Amino acid sequence: MNWLHHLLISLCVLTLGLAITVGNAFAQQPEEPAPPAPVVDDEGPVGVGLILGLDLGIEDGQDMEFIGGLDARFYIEADESIDVVINPAAVIYPFLDAEGVNLIQIDLNILAQFDVDAPVEPYVGPGVALNLTLIDDFDNQTDFGINGVAGVAIDLDAQIEPFVQARFTRVLADEGFNILAVMAGANFRF
Repeated sequence: MNWLHHLLISLCVLTLGLAITVGNAFAQQPEEPAPPAPVVDDEGPVGVGLILGLDLGIEDGQDMEFIGGLDARFYIEADESIDVVINPAAVIYPFLDAEGVNLIQIDLNILAQFDVDAPVEPYVGPGVALNLTLIDDFDNQTDFGINGVAGVAIDLDAQIEPFVQARFTRVLADEGFNILAVMAGANFRF
């Protein structure tokens, strides 16, 4: 279990380092002054936060499971009404019924977030998933999957951006299975 803690700490450090690097890259000023871009609010191009939710257990024999993890978002303005959002995330299943079994899902999603004239901004997009089943004293299992994500971000015109989303994952294992999770979280934008 010691290496699991190292893996989770490494993921946290990697996500934070990537967020800081991208944030610094966006903060760099060009040598020649460019005309100022219109500022809509205080939100920055990077968001990092926590996510909590439930795996709804839609497969036969599955129970609903609590999940929690980290969420990061890198915003790229495609035009005035759409942001492309690169969304890496990692969630763990801390309370599985099986003793000595840990499940981690690492996602990389590409989302289109729509800037509508409302306090919520809907988003949708595809992604890929890496499911790691970690079993004490046995062979671990790694499976790939395909995600579909849909949700809404709540625009508070502040640096904190809460969101609610659903994520469907089709795990492409020998005996493939589906995961449907509903999640809520908040990201700190900088």
